[in-house]
This record gives sequence, C-alpha cells and structure tokens, in this order.
Amino acid sequence: MGMLWSCALPAQAAERYRDAVLADHPIAYFRLDERSGAIAHDSSGHHFDGVIGARVSRGRPGVIPDAASSLGFNGGDRSTKDDVVRVRGNAMFERAQQLTIEAWVVPDTTKIVGNNSGDVTLAAYGNDDAPDKLHCRYALELDEHSHVLYFPLTLEGKKTDRVQVTGPRSLATWLRQPFEPSTRETHMLYAEPGTVANPPQPRVRYHLVGTYNGETMRFYVNGRLNREMHVRGRVVGYAARNGFSIGGEYVDLNPVFRGRIGEVAVYPSTLSEARVRAHYRIGIGEAAADQRV
Repeated sequence: MGMLWSCALPAQAAERYRDAVLADHPIAYFRLDERSGAIAHDSSGHHFDGVIGARVSRGRPGVIPDAASSLGFNGGDRSTKDDVVRVRGNAMFERAQQLTIEAWVVPDTTKIVGNNSGDVTLAAYGNDDAPDKLHCRYALELDEHSHVLYFPLTLEGKKTDRVQVTGPRSLATWLRQPFEPSTRETHMLYAEPGTVANPPQPRVRYHLVGTYNGETMRFYVNGRLNREMHVRGRVVGYAARNGFSIGGEYVDLNPVFRGRIGEVAVYPSTLSEARVRAHYRIGIGEAAADQRV
C-alpha cells in the first residue's frame, strides 16, 4: 500500500495543491472542506457553488495533507438531495470533446450496503434518467457489485481500437471497422484487473482522473495511466435538467457513496499524463507514504 503519511505539509507549501489545480483553469473546483453550512464553495472563480445535503457530514478528515477537512457521505439506497452535493447545471460543464474530471476519494466500504444496485456515483455531470435512457454524460464511479472503480462517458461515435488480426474472423472485423456507423452509447472504462482500483480497498485514498480528447478516453489512478480506450466522437445528450453532483446522482436514483470525498474538479481541457502525475504528487505531499488514511 505504500507508507503511512503522518505529518503536515510545511506552512509555505500549504496552498500548493490548490495552486496546481487552479493553474489548469478548471470550470469548477470544490475542495469540500466546509465545516458548517449548506454551501459547497467553488474555488475556480466561476461561482458554481453547490448545495450540501442535510445528511452529508461536514468537517471529516482531509483526503490529502493540504486539505484540513473533507465531506463524508453516509450511504443510502437512493441519491436524494439530502445525501449528496448538487450543483445547478450550466453550459460550461457541457463539454463535447475536451474534458477532465478529477476527485480524491476514501471509501469506508467497497461492498453493497442496503438494497440497491451498487452502482455508486462519486462525481458526475448529467442524469441516469436522460431521454436517451443512457448513463450520466461523464463521471467517476464505483461499482460495488463488481468491486471496481471506473470512468463512464456517453458518446456519439465509434471505437477505433486497433484490431489484432489472428484469423479470418478478426480479419473481417478489421476490414469492416472503417465503415462501421457511429452509435450513441455509454462507454465504461473499468480499471485494469489486479491494479489498486480493481478491486479497491476500504479506508484507502484514491486519486481518480478521467479524460477525453475526442479520440481517446483515459482513466488515471494515483497519478498513473490505468487504462485507455480509443473511441472517436463527442459527448452528447445534455439536457436542461442536468447538473453536477458529488457523492451520488443529481436525481433520486442509485445509491449514495459511503466514505469521504474532496478536491473535485472539472476542466475544459484534457489534462496530460504529466499534469495528472503532478497533481497526484503534490496532493500526497510528494514524498508521501501510505495511501491508507
């Protein structure tokens, strides 16, 4: 798991993680360090403040050394407004081909609690009750049924992953690929089996980043590229009633996360692998130790 981090950052480094995020010009940035009140403050300067649900726990321990506190989500079978953070929708969030979503999470459990599907939203834009009957438009999620973290994205497009020709059937697939029509579907980029995010562990800190650039979906875990999928297209299906949510969905569907979340950001660009790694290293205090917190 690494080594346990147990000391605070030096005073002069106290704002380093915040500065790293702001240097990449986020659409919205929620530190989730509120100790009281009902407002989740947006630190990006765009004033996309959210509403903290009545049952969300304020002032939980921070998810990184730079954060004094975080918000705690208490589980539940349905993501009501009292159980999550909700941010009113805005066209700035409705990214088509350049986007990044980022969060730091510490699950209390990775198993299904209660009577629900176990499909848990950590942070997302869009609703599962969309007119096209597909998923949130983009999100970071935990599948408690299959015990895996993942990055879903709803696209109009088609996969362009290289086909390995090993026989007549794969040759036929390779020949057809350039002529396949575009489809609208939710592509699920699950963490690679056997990595730290598949299966994830309780009371362990994870830095999760999903990116898309119109050609490739990438899912990063703890500063490293975990998995990628080549799919050319654009994010579609945004609706007027969409919004951004943390800890669960924007509508009363699917279960609530059980654990802590902090430092959630959405960007209008595709962060590079180097920038993702920099966020992670600065977030853990560079020489940090164990992810168990």
